[in-house]
Amino acid sequence: MDDLWNFSKVCVLKFIVSEGEKIVIFYFTANDSTSVQEAAELGLISNLVSIVVRFIFQPLEEIAYNLFSKLKEGKVKVEDEKTDEKKVDSSKNESVEVLTQYMAGTIGIGVCAIIFSQFCANQFILLVYSKIWATASATKIMQSYCVYLMFMASNGMSEAFAYGLANEVVLNKLQNLLMFNSVLYIGATVVLSTKFGMVGLIYANCVNM
Repeated sequence: MDDLWNFSKVCVLKFIVSEGEKIVIFYFTANDSTSVQEAAELGLISNLVSIVVRFIFQPLEEIAYNLFSKLKEGKVKVEDEKTDEKKVDSSKNESVEVLTQYMAGTIGIGVCAIIFSQFCANQFILLVYSKIWATASATKIMQSYCVYLMFMASNGMSEAFAYGLANEVVLNKLQNLLMFNSVLYIGATVVLSTKFGMVGLIYANCVNM
């Protein structure tokens, strides 16, 4: 029964996090044609940037997760065999070193995307789509989304590290942390979207990371 409750709680929280943005977009676009245009631009830029996530970050995260899981198995095996502390420390150092290398690579890609967007966002939208979409608001959305891209990069790799190496106790703590994070995300979404509009939704997603 406890497992069912925990599973239900996680599902509800994930639904809030994943669908909360759509609810806010619907609220803003209900009676505002400008917001409808910005919402369309947000969807357009989101689909464009998500290509980087799907084809670069996601495969890297899956590889990292599998690697961390294998390192965890090796660490448990070393501890079960009651070998000296040097081998246990070596296993821990190896995990941290792998995380550092992966994080450096993904964050580097994110930083490059931010720099690129600051100077070439408008021209890139004009090239990929058309002059109709190369507006000031679309440029600002793309610049903000590239900042969000870096947050996604670091978050995905840190999650792969945490879930790959964590035991059952730590995983339960992470689930409780997810509840706090969901409440924080809802608050950030309301406050930032009210102040910054569609760009505020992107900033709220950065907070959610």
